[in-house]
Amino acid sequence: MKPPTKAVLFKIREDIPKKWYWAGTISTFIILIIIWKLMSMFNLVQQTFLPSPEDVFFTFIQLITAGDYWSDIWISIYRVFMGFLLAAVIGVPLGILAGTFRITESILFL
Repeated sequence: MKPPTKAVLFKIREDIPKKWYWAGTISTFIILIIIWKLMSMFNLVQQTFLPSPEDVFFTFIQLITAGDYWSDIWISIYRVFMGFLLAAVIGVPLGILAGTFRITESILFL
């Protein structure tokens, strides 16, 4: 199988071979990990803000094996869901009112 030409790879919404698609995805992931590692190795960003990939991985493993991790995850999911629900309960009626009545639109969108 010969590699696709530049014209095919950079054509808008054109299909590319599955191998090239996955090669692009995997190589992008690896390049980002390498950049992250280099930035943490050379202290381009303080370790407080950008710990090394190894530190993140080992801390993640420690947290998963601890019992509190999963309850904390569920609490976070609950908070996100409730925030979304509250925003929808407030936003949808206001959007309907603003789309229906010009006076409501003028009040809401100063």
